[in-house]
Amino acid sequence: MLYYIFGFLVVSAIMSGMWFLFVGLKKKQLTPSVVTKDGKTMNNYFIGFSDTSIPDIRQNNKIMSVLSVKYNTLDGYAVASTINDVKLREMILEEYDLKPKNVRVTFRQIAV
Repeated sequence: MLYYIFGFLVVSAIMSGMWFLFVGLKKKQLTPSVVTKDGKTMNNYFIGFSDTSIPDIRQNNKIMSVLSVKYNTLDGYAVASTINDVKLREMILEEYDLKPKNVRVTFRQIAV
């Protein structure tokens, strides 16, 4: 009887550990981020523009103070940002006087 209880506890512990590992990896996949050399956490986002020309965000000091451009995409940029996607989108809308339909900020895994 004692062996069954012990076995059940061991199996439960292993399953719990696997569950937390799975959830942790899934969270990392959903919100990909990097930590810079100076310890800042930056989340990876894709900035897409539609029905407008793509502005050169590299020339905007205010925007560049909160992000770094990883590479250009067909409709915008892949970036790492210290602010979240909502604030980043609002900042771009304000800086370039765009309409909400013109800018989208999404996150996906970036293979580096």
